[in-house]
Amino acid sequence: MKELDLWVFVAVFEEMLGPWLWVTVGAGALALVAFVYVLVRDRGIHPRRLVWSEGAAAFGGAIAVLVMQAVTHSGFADIGGPVDWVLGIAIFAGGAAATLIASYALLGLFGRRFAPSLVEPSRAPRRGWQTAAAILAAAGLSAAAPVARAEQPRQVLALVTSAEPQVQGMAFVLLNQMRQQGAQVEMMLCGSAADLARREPPGGSGTALRPASATPKQMFENLVRAGIRAEVCALYLPNAGIGPDALVEGVRPAQPADMARRLMRTETLVLPF
Repeated sequence: MKELDLWVFVAVFEEMLGPWLWVTVGAGALALVAFVYVLVRDRGIHPRRLVWSEGAAAFGGAIAVLVMQAVTHSGFADIGGPVDWVLGIAIFAGGAAATLIASYALLGLFGRRFAPSLVEPSRAPRRGWQTAAAILAAAGLSAAAPVARAEQPRQVLALVTSAEPQVQGMAFVLLNQMRQQGAQVEMMLCGSAADLARREPPGGSGTALRPASATPKQMFENLVRAGIRAEVCALYLPNAGIGPDALVEGVRPAQPADMARRLMRTETLVLPF
């Protein structure tokens, strides 16, 4: 046989099952029609009925395999090559699918009368507009959460380490803008940038930057006078050979444990410059 012929398979199954083949086909078609009717009537799938039907489907698949073995006078010990395994899995899947469809249809048609508490949900399935309304409500809540968080002052912790004057100036200009827009700004200077926190920087006050016409040190001191918390890293003072009294008023050395805690706060935006 060089070509697959559907009627050959029908003849084989009719030889094995006899008249029960057409009884099975008719019952399957009837169950499918009833399943579609229940879906259309209820305008959706009831989860509770589906769960019960899935449980019945497992037993239906197993029964289909046992029935086929009884009809063919075979058993699990007779399973040989891969084809037998594929055929067995296909029979189980077919029996499970047929049982699921039939069970759901039966529960939809007769479950309300005999066991309403087992198969009926606490409420009717949602219509299309109800589902859309629920999705929009969830989306609204999701959108409202960031808005609510945005209403709270944002905490910004800037780490200024660059020795480049323009980078320092950019950092202080942006931090000042954040402060004016309601953010709680803190900053820690380290390395060459921490020289700006000294009363007398080793390299002098620096060159004024346009268009602000102010040096990075002047910008830094303006932020300190505005109330921004300013610190130098814990390594700066001992390695520079100076004490806390050499710092500008309002600036203090950072405590590593406290700084680590502040860096790990989820609500803190850490900005390195």
